Amino acid sequence: MIALDIETELDERGLYTRNLTVASIADTLSGALRQYSPASVYELIDQLPYYDRILGYNLVSFDLPVLSLYSGWAAPLNDICKTFDLYREMTRLTGRRDISLDDLARGTLGKALPQHGAMLASLGQTRRLYQHSANGVFEINAIYRFGATNHFVRWTDKTQRLHETPVDWVF
Repeated sequence: MIALDIETELDERGLYTRNLTVASIADTLSGALRQYSPASVYELIDQLPYYDRILGYNLVSFDLPVLSLYSGWAAPLNDICKTFDLYREMTRLTGRRDISLDDLARGTLGKALPQHGAMLASLGQTRRLYQHSANGVFEINAIYRFGATNHFVRWTDKTQRLHETPVDWVF
């Protein structure tokens, strides 16, 4: 099982594009990190269908569709890979669509690491983009592990009020 996070470029209006900057994965047991540039992302894509499960945040609606553009396969990666999308899971459990990865990290882990790198892409700060993507996979992994172990996760709302949601995740 791995956690996956990607960073893409922003367009001139500040909207995320489908142009990959970096893809990061972390093994959920060892925490070992691997990162892929647009030139090497094909290595990752070839491995994705073989993982028991891919964890992510907004994985099904964003990360895998972007990677599918690079795959050259007829079938989208969403149809091939076994996934666990924290965003979809929190929406299912709470009925809310406004819980961000930062909200989950602050509530469950006590802090959120910088992991929104698209603004950095336009500034050409590649090293920081790679770090932000790594932060994303480490948070996804830690939140999932916490939930699977403790059977709940916490998140903060826009007023910083703490909420707790029971989960039945397995590790």
